[in-house]
Amino acid sequence: MEVGQSFGGDMMTAAAVCNVCGSAIRGMPSVPNWIIPVVLPFIGAVSVCLMSGWSGRSFVSGFISGTGAVGLNQAFRQVGVELDKRNQQHAEQAKELKDK
Repeated sequence: MEVGQSFGGDMMTAAAVCNVCGSAIRGMPSVPNWIIPVVLPFIGAVSVCLMSGWSGRSFVSGFISGTGAVGLNQAFRQVGVELDKRNQQHAEQAKELKDK
């Protein structure tokens, strides 16, 4: 069995678990945000190990899933910021044209 077949579903599930855990951690006011990218890879590693059994390959696959979840979250966040900037620029341009 190939690695992609054996860990693909578990890694995707672990990434989803990491996203949920990251959102929950972000909602805790007593926990600083910098801790989230440090903790999520280990949450991913433990979750894949629980689904696939404890092995080095499972741990590394889960760690990569957690790291990927952090990276995807930041990518979506940056895209959202850029879209907000563009929408604001378009709104300002439309207002200027309307005022003329």
